[in-house]
Amino acid sequence: MPLYRFAVNDEHHVDLTDPIEHPSDAVAVRDAHRALAELVADLPEAAQAEFRIAVQDPSGTVIYQASVTFRGEAAADIKARGLNGGSAK
Repeated sequence: MPLYRFAVNDEHHVDLTDPIEHPSDAVAVRDAHRALAELVADLPEAAQAEFRIAVQDPSGTVIYQASVTFRGEAAADIKARGLNGGSAK
């Protein structure tokens, strides 16, 4: 199986993973989506972050990249902005 690498940027530094086997580009892209979701899931309450991920194919060419911007708000932040937590319209 081909080996893919992921470059993950969290606004402060870039981590390049060891090569990981995936049967296709599409599977590597889905794995990148999961990685972004896991990064967001581990954030503390009221966190703000931006994550980027790039997928490199076996030749080192970037075949896909994605980013996610996260902004969590604690109850005190919501109240300070004058929102009551009611349903969105």
